[in-house]
Amino acid sequence: MMPEEHIKLLEKTLLKDKYQNHFKYLSKDDLTEIETYISLSLKLFTKLKKDNFHKLENRYPNLKNTSNLNQYLDRDQRKIGNVVKTGLTDLALLEKFKDDPEIVIRFKLFEYAILCESIVLLFEEIIREINPRITYLTIEKFMKNIADKEVYKDFKSLFKQINKNLRNAIAHSDFEIKDNNIIYCYWDSNSKEYKSENIFIKDFQISLVKLSILFYILFEQIDKPFLEEIKKIYESEGLIEKEVQK
Repeated sequence: MMPEEHIKLLEKTLLKDKYQNHFKYLSKDDLTEIETYISLSLKLFTKLKKDNFHKLENRYPNLKNTSNLNQYLDRDQRKIGNVVKTGLTDLALLEKFKDDPEIVIRFKLFEYAILCESIVLLFEEIIREINPRITYLTIEKFMKNIADKEVYKDFKSLFKQINKNLRNAIAHSDFEIKDNNIIYCYWDSNSKEYKSENIFIKDFQISLVKLSILFYILFEQIDKPFLEEIKKIYESEGLIEKEVQK
């Protein structure tokens, strides 16, 4: 990606219509939720930058070096491409496996876990700034340092599709698909005992679609608070023309 393309991408206003291929699975309330993702995500990244936790140098070390920039942007595209390739969010796939739809649901559970991890990893550099003592990142640590933190409580609804107990159950193969339900087991650290919950398969699939859209939205919004800084670096290096002040 060339500097001009990068700037245009950062300047472009994100609209929910970009994800219209998923709309056939969502209700009007769901679409309103997607619009909320767009507005809240940009506000969250902007606040994290203001709080000095979201830093340009952590996202793009040596941004002045064009080859390094391309490596970082290529890395980003590779990450999102890998997530997309695991995607089986098209519910029409059930038709192809109608004799054994459990196969599709198992793939969707795997995709759900991948999306949860991918969203958490988007915030890796930010969380390490918030809490430098963290040696490895988990969903629990992400929730504690971002989603559940009082100062960021206005943004908690962004992450309501992330169910850490379901994700952990998928990772440990501690689930069962039965009677149009996904039954999953997890360790409750508060009660110090194993518990189980269930979610209707249809509800899970809707949650998966929304989580997938959230990942793409976060990915597109994360660098937008740095637009002016990135533009100035490109201008100073002669990689783009300086804007004429009116």
